[in-house]
This record gives sequence, structure tokens and C-alpha cells, in this order.
Amino acid sequence: MEDKELLGFAADEDVSISKIAMKYGWTGTKLNEVLHDFFIIRHGIEGNTDWCLTDDYEGHGYSVMAIAVNSKDGLEHKYMLWTAKGRRLIYNLLKYEIGIIPESATEYKEKLKKEKLKTTRRKKS
Repeated sequence: MEDKELLGFAADEDVSISKIAMKYGWTGTKLNEVLHDFFIIRHGIEGNTDWCLTDDYEGHGYSVMAIAVNSKDGLEHKYMLWTAKGRRLIYNLLKYEIGIIPESATEYKEKLKKEKLKTTRRKKS
């Protein structure tokens, strides 16, 4: 599978764990727990970082850190985005260690449509 096609994201696109997890029908929390169980990620040492790569994976191009500023208090929050190389790592881990593959593009598009409908319905209520 080409990096540009891996999980349906462009090769140069850095992606959140939630978007990757959605391809498997999971939440970002569940995928983070799996990656933690396999010692790929750990809880951040700094108070403003949720997750970071373990020392064995750090510095190999699997992820990049992004910063968001909380609009309420102005504090910075760091979070990880996964590169194409990181998505390949996740794909291979889930495929060969757990035996699951992502949903097809059609299933994924249907899920997105349903999520959009739920959001629209909530806003109208």
C-alpha cells in the first residue's frame, strides 16, 4: 500500500489519532490505549502534553507535535499528529499483531455521513 493511499490520507498530511481511529471504527481513546499497551506512546511528562512517543519511537519521523491555544485561558496545549510513516506503523501493528484492518473507503464515507447527520440533528434540537 502506497503511503499516499495509506488509510486514505495524503502522504504529506499529518493526521490526528481520532481520524485514524475512525477508519477502524474506534475512538481515539481506544487507539491510544492500544498504542500505549504496545509501548509506542506514553503519557506526556509535561503538563500540557497528552501523549508522546516512547523513546524507542521518538525521532524516527512517526509523528509531529502541534500546538493549540485554548481560547478561554490562552494556555498552549501540545498534541501529536501522525505522519505517513506513523500511520504505516499503526496499520502494521493493528494488522499483524491484532489482526484487524481499516474499514473500506465506502464504509468510512457512510460513517462520516451518519456522524454529520447526528451533529446536524443535535444542533437543531
